[in-house]
Amino acid sequence: MTIDAVIISVIFANERNGFTVARIKIANANEIATGIFPAIRAGERVRLKGDWTEHSKYGRQFGVQSVEVLPPQGTDGLIAYLGSGIFAGIGEKTAALLVETF
Repeated sequence: MTIDAVIISVIFANERNGFTVARIKIANANEIATGIFPAIRAGERVRLKGDWTEHSKYGRQFGVQSVEVLPPQGTDGLIAYLGSGIFAGIGEKTAALLVETF
C-alpha cells in the first residue's frame, strides 16, 4: 500500500540505523508511521510504502517499507517546508513573507 503524507513531528529517530517513529497527517487524520526513514523534519511531504499494523502497546501504525521525500506542494506546503526549521533563522512568518514575495 502507498500513502502520501505530511510529517507532523518526529517522535523518535535513531541516527545510527534510521529507525524512526513519526506523526503523520493523511488527508484529515493524524497517524503514526514507523520504519527506516531518511533524515526528515516536520512539514516535509513523503510517499510511504508499507502496511497498517496494530502494535500491542502503541496501537495502529503504518509500518514503512520505503520512503520517498516529495517536493512541497502549493503555498501552504512551501510555507510549512521553509518554516520547519530546516533553514536556520526562517520561521513561519519569514517563510510566509518569502513565499508571498517570490
